[in-house]
Amino acid sequence: MKYKRNEAFRYPFNTPLECRFNIYKVNQKEVFSRTGQALIHDLSPEGAKVSAELNLLSNENDIEIALFFTLHSDYEVRGKIVWQKTYSDHEYLYGLQLLNHKETRFKIIDELKMLRNIHRYGKK
Repeated sequence: MKYKRNEAFRYPFNTPLECRFNIYKVNQKEVFSRTGQALIHDLSPEGAKVSAELNLLSNENDIEIALFFTLHSDYEVRGKIVWQKTYSDHEYLYGLQLLNHKETRFKIIDELKMLRNIHRYGKK
């Protein structure tokens, strides 16, 4: 699957947003993993760019994760890893295709627009 870099609304965080994640499927089989720490570099209603210290070898596996983060509201979204790159000596960068319900996508759009306005104009 091709990653949508030119998606209409993608919010790049000046300082990456802290989040947590856990793996819930590998190659279509349910798994139960511990929760790991990660950073969200950019976010849209359809996808995210995330970095983590864990090498998931996503190029060799079909991996789905649950991502937990807070904008104005708390979120738990599910996503599929569509690409992986080495980010630094001990970190990896992942492109996620988010598997959200329509309502969650609209809520993310509204909150990202609010963040953009606060950043640009200093108002809510």
